Amino acid sequence: MGIVYLAVQETLGRKVAVKTLPMAGEPDSAAAERFFQEARVVAKLQHENIVQVFGMGQEAGWLYYAMEYVEGESLRDRLARGELPPRDAAGIARDVARALGHAHAAGVVHRDIKP
Repeated sequence: MGIVYLAVQETLGRKVAVKTLPMAGEPDSAAAERFFQEARVVAKLQHENIVQVFGMGQEAGWLYYAMEYVEGESLRDRLARGELPPRDAAGIARDVARALGHAHAAGVVHRDIKP
């Protein structure tokens, strides 16, 4: 649905991840509402394994929300280098399960988990 970019929040001098939803012309109101609803839902979740949302808006036909950038290697890239030791795999699974458990307890079901 969206594209995520690495950006710099110049006012605070920090890296952020910016999720965008490009729109041709005026944004479709239903698509815009779904996109911003996603940002509002994530912003309510406070957990060490869930990124924070810093803000959202619309600029030059693009809808966006800015969120915490987490430095590091993606799971996809790590797996491309070879098998994970079982202890490392279990730790990652534990952290993901804790984040999903927190979201589920808040009534949120994540439908698109990625590495």
